[in-house]
Amino acid sequence: MSTKRAVKAVVAKRFVNPLTRSAARWTSLVGVLETTGRKSGLPRRTPVGGRMRGGAYVFVAEDGLHADYVKNIQADPHVRVRVKDTWYEGRAVLLPNEDPKRFARSLFPFEWTLLRVFGIDPLPIRVELQERRQG
Repeated sequence: MSTKRAVKAVVAKRFVNPLTRSAARWTSLVGVLETTGRKSGLPRRTPVGGRMRGGAYVFVAEDGLHADYVKNIQADPHVRVRVKDTWYEGRAVLLPNEDPKRFARSLFPFEWTLLRVFGIDPLPIRVELQERRQG
């Protein structure tokens, strides 16, 4: 693991993710992605900045294929996404042929700037939504 990735992982785990998870309750700009751990089989929840678009939730994985949740998606693409207080079930699709810069800018005007600073290998992802559940 590169030094940049190692430092970023510690900062994200201890500071950024807890704050972002809290913010996800009151804004639709942040969702919580629930994957199934590829080794443990346990639910893993990660805050992601994205948007509802049509029948999908779209976002960019900052670290692309290096991110554990992306590795979990590769092992089992069935995921859940919470937007505010609503859970949506779906199937995650990695979009390696999409331009991450254009994709990120389509989500939020400042998103590509953040990805350039904090991202290592950005990868667009689309979660095709199937069903909605409260709680």
